[in-house]
Amino acid sequence: MPPRPPLPLLVLALVAAPVAAQQVAPGRDFTTLADGLPWYEPTNPLMQARSGLAFIPYVPAKPGLQVAIYTDYASATEQVRFTAQNRNLLLVDGEFLRLGARLTRDLSPRAFLLADVSVGGAYGGFLDGFLTWYHDLWGFPTPDRQRFQGGQFGFQVEPFGGGLVATAPTSGLHLNDVRLGAGWRLARGVQLVGSVTLPTSSAPTAAVAGPAAATAGTTARVYSRGTVSVNATLTGRTALTPRLLLEGSLGAGYTPATGALAAYQATTFASASAGGRWRFAGAFSAFTTFWWHSAPYRNTALAPLDDTDLSIDVGFLVRPRRGPEWTFALTEDLSPSGPAIDATFRVGARF
Repeated sequence: MPPRPPLPLLVLALVAAPVAAQQVAPGRDFTTLADGLPWYEPTNPLMQARSGLAFIPYVPAKPGLQVAIYTDYASATEQVRFTAQNRNLLLVDGEFLRLGARLTRDLSPRAFLLADVSVGGAYGGFLDGFLTWYHDLWGFPTPDRQRFQGGQFGFQVEPFGGGLVATAPTSGLHLNDVRLGAGWRLARGVQLVGSVTLPTSSAPTAAVAGPAAATAGTTARVYSRGTVSVNATLTGRTALTPRLLLEGSLGAGYTPATGALAAYQATTFASASAGGRWRFAGAFSAFTTFWWHSAPYRNTALAPLDDTDLSIDVGFLVRPRRGPEWTFALTEDLSPSGPAIDATFRVGARF
């Protein structure tokens, strides 16, 4: 199946209209490197349950506490059916919420601390009809989504030949794993961030059944890692012109295997991102970020778990004369066979 197109920027512009109506500041000069791309982290719960990697944009030196709040709302419909010889199945039909705050504070002109605290949820949702219409409109049908009735929830994982079936419930608001980290500005526009995610999540676990459950365990984490993850992200930012800025990152992480699916879990991870921000008018900018991440699982014979994640994050940034910079974005899956989620709608504010 060919890659699915991002939602037309016109739609995002209409969403941003209420903010655009405010009195806006004069155009920012990107050569100061003060304004960059938004933070990006996958919303697929099966990816979140393994890797702690994220695109962490360059943090410019600034006195006091820097605060960003964000809301990510994702819709996924993915099904891999049984094979003829050995049972294997993946079913993810639901919508997933992440609502949180990110804090950074300088220790010196070169060093800073960061924290990321969020809550999440998993629901039957309401976006199925709209996303089916949208993809059909652009000539990219989604047969998996059309097979299910809107508003229902299903989350089941059965790896190849393993004798395990993990079934996850819906979840109301729950605390996610907390991220704590420290960053170092190595040079102008270059930083290194080390972070850990802590097993603070209150999300429900998946019930595990099958012949192998007696030895592997009867629960599995599918909304959280259930253990500490260790991560490092190197980010670089450069301004090509006063209106055009480029930013990218490389990441490496480690998360121990845990729970009933431990035999299938990858433990070392890599990520890469590349994107740009173009200030096209006054305080209005458009941005695009491409994101790649290594596979979260292995040997499951389920492509959405064993393949790599390739996604595109597109949207607008608006900085009024007073108040925060606003982000309106949509993330789309560029590799439908991989673990990336169908579509994620994102809104955020950086103070």
